[in-house]
Amino acid sequence: MKRNAFKPLLFFIALVLLIGLACISSTPTPEPPVQQTEPPVQPAVTEAPAVTEAPAATEAPSTAQQFFTEDFNAPLSSAWVVDLTGNNKDQGSVAVDSGNLVFKLDGKDIFAYAEYTAFKYDDVKIEVSVDNRGKNTLDVVLICRASDEGWYEARIGADGLYWINAIDAIGLVKKGSNRIYNGGSTHIKTGRETNKFAFVCKGDKLSLYINDYEERTIRDTKFKLRSGDVAIGLNSFNVTPVLMNFDYVTISQP
Repeated sequence: MKRNAFKPLLFFIALVLLIGLACISSTPTPEPPVQQTEPPVQPAVTEAPAVTEAPAATEAPSTAQQFFTEDFNAPLSSAWVVDLTGNNKDQGSVAVDSGNLVFKLDGKDIFAYAEYTAFKYDDVKIEVSVDNRGKNTLDVVLICRASDEGWYEARIGADGLYWINAIDAIGLVKKGSNRIYNGGSTHIKTGRETNKFAFVCKGDKLSLYINDYEERTIRDTKFKLRSGDVAIGLNSFNVTPVLMNFDYVTISQP
């Protein structure tokens, strides 16, 4: 009796085990969790800088010279300042043409100047070669020590006369044009001729040279103008046209 009762119990236990194994085999094996990773950081997108055109090339400023010869084979530099005065100044012109600085005055009583402003000079020599192509009533003017106080000038006429003046602009001694010396010279080639003139300011001495001849040296102990610009010029009187070619101007140490 006991042996027969034990068989159904074994059968029941075996059945339970079979069912358990079946359940275990039917349960899917879980996959390992997938590790979440952050996406790689992308570099920030920046706009390329706008392409700009290269700055336009500019001409290098010319270097002004203190002592030199201007032969007028190129346009006047900005260091030269041209000025015309007088009631008829609109009838005058100063321009570079064919290797000359040409003063053309078609009106009466015009004063025309080209002033070199790059340096201030105390002792200096200014020399020019001029060719008269117009009427004979004119003065070539050479200037030294030009400033707000005044200047010294040598005036050489195409008629053979000359003057050395002190221009007192502010009344240091006597305001206006003051004659220091005047005379006549046989060394001046009158009429439509070419002449070489030079004016030297050195200390209190003022010297005028005409065609390489020392025409006159005088002392100025009154006005005592010390330093300033140099200039060349021309003026007309009551007979026109006045036409003068300056072939060169030399600024040098005396």
